[in-house]
Amino acid sequence: MSRLGFHRSLHLSRPRVACRAPPRRLRYSRMEQSLAREGGTMSKVSGTVDIKARPRQVFEFLWNCQNLPKYWPVSQVEVLEEGERRIRFRPEFDLGGRKVSADCVQQIAEEGRKITLQGTQGMKMEATWLLQELRDGTRVMYMADYVAPGSVLERFRLDKQVSQAFTEGFQKLKGAIEEAVSASARRAA
Repeated sequence: MSRLGFHRSLHLSRPRVACRAPPRRLRYSRMEQSLAREGGTMSKVSGTVDIKARPRQVFEFLWNCQNLPKYWPVSQVEVLEEGERRIRFRPEFDLGGRKVSADCVQQIAEEGRKITLQGTQGMKMEATWLLQELRDGTRVMYMADYVAPGSVLERFRLDKQVSQAFTEGFQKLKGAIEEAVSASARRAA
């Protein structure tokens, strides 16, 4: 007891908690971390299309970045560096009347089955092409995370246009590959 007749209260310090890294499933990619710092949001787009062509033919068509204008809203493609399993190129996207360029790196993740693409400068994006062999062709699956350029309102408007462009792009992709395969078969005959 103190001189005034009151009990001294004990001041307990809070127990120290060791800071640990979050579990692997909660860690963010570099792209998500930079977006969090910049206050941006990622948009996702995905799609699947069945194409009447062998997986090897589809893979070769997708690997050639010069084919992008045949199915995506891309006006031109400049190849910056080309290797056996990696291509660095700069496509110019036409997004809602706005020209946006990005330096991209495309890599073969699994030969004949998986291609990855990452935007390294300009528009931020990460994408994956997956190919699955079917009895009468190939199933192509595409998944992309991207950040549309501009303000929040512009991004909202562009997200709708990009989503529509990707939907149309899958139908163009199917037609372009099937046409290329039939033209190749006609030349061989």
